[in-house]
Amino acid sequence: MDWYIPITMLPGIGLVILSTSNLLIALNDEIRDLNLQKEKYSNIIQLKLIQLKRLNMALVEQYICVFMLIAAGVLGGISAGFRTSFVTYAVVAGSIILSVSIGTLIVFAVVSISIRRKHLAL
Repeated sequence: MDWYIPITMLPGIGLVILSTSNLLIALNDEIRDLNLQKEKYSNIIQLKLIQLKRLNMALVEQYICVFMLIAAGVLGGISAGFRTSFVTYAVVAGSIILSVSIGTLIVFAVVSISIRRKHLAL
């Protein structure tokens, strides 16, 4: 596997990170607004805090993926004789971690529908 392949994946992952960060900021603002009426929305706030934790975990997983891809690209590019198996393993591991992150985001999206329904029912 060539060293530049992991580097070319980074812009796409950057867009996923940006999207996740925007979701996290919007959810944080929503929790702050709901917190003004704690008594009425205490259950919803707790559910949204769990969602916030889920988004944070997805973001951490994405950062780990980026780290692995950068490490694979840089180490593969520095030394042409560097073990290509390391580059391959790092890219595969980074892709698996990114898949886990996307799975976390899917769970976030599905659960957010039920939280929104509960919120609107109040």
